[in-house]
Amino acid sequence: MVLVKASALTVFAVGLLVITPRAAAADGTQYELITPPSKLEIGCQGPCECPIFDRPTYGSFELVRTGADPLYTYYDVQRYIASFNNGPGAVAITGSGHYRIGGEFALQQQLTLDLDIEGHPGVHLDSGLKPVTVPFPQIDIACAVHGFYCYDTVLVVDAKPLDPTSVPAPQPGSTGLQAARPNPFERETSIGFRL
Repeated sequence: MVLVKASALTVFAVGLLVITPRAAAADGTQYELITPPSKLEIGCQGPCECPIFDRPTYGSFELVRTGADPLYTYYDVQRYIASFNNGPGAVAITGSGHYRIGGEFALQQQLTLDLDIEGHPGVHLDSGLKPVTVPFPQIDIACAVHGFYCYDTVLVVDAKPLDPTSVPAPQPGSTGLQAARPNPFERETSIGFRL
């Protein structure tokens, strides 16, 4: 009888351990897009020459922490909804995706989104790994359909949380160089270290 009670108590305790992280992961932070500079660009990037048409976007999304490893902290981007004015009315941009921030030597970020844009479903945008340019929990990153090459669709996401204290912090990174950003218009270079 004692063995049965101990086994039931063990199963209950293990069940709590399994359920608790999932419940905590469901909590997200609501972000708003800063307009400008958040925008949708359609046109020639990189080496190609043609006009770029950009539309300021307005909207929000939810950032939900899903996990971490020694290098990155991972988040789901949920309920991404934005719009832009296209003359006679607003055009919706909706979808979801993933965001990660961290790195071994320099702080980097990556945003991938699967969106419906102007009624065209399945538009996949990816930023690739880019340097972090604003302090987290702010996000400033651009992602593209074709890797920012020639005629492309680019979504610039410049966002901040509605309540900055609700954002779970990324995993502490390793010691070392965090960022080096030379500015071609200045006579100085900024270098950041984490000890």
